[in-house]
Amino acid sequence: MSQPTFSVVVPTFNGAATLPALLQSVWSQRTRGSVEIIAVDSGSSDGTLQILGRMASTVLRVTPSEFNHGTTRNMAIERAREV
Repeated sequence: MSQPTFSVVVPTFNGAATLPALLQSVWSQRTRGSVEIIAVDSGSSDGTLQILGRMASTVLRVTPSEFNHGTTRNMAIERAREV
């Protein structure tokens, strides 16, 4: 049995104030497999993209007009690594 890979999807929009703590918490988890963070940003203008660039595995960008709760999350899940 192979070790699992954990993919965490994080939708963001102007989350710079709380995002570093969230991402650090995810990265500090002890797991028996690898972890990846897939972020989807919908037009942040507060430094969120810079934080994600340093702390997320993958950063996807959509325009605010393209954002849809289900579709956006599905797009991120499609980018998750396969076990």
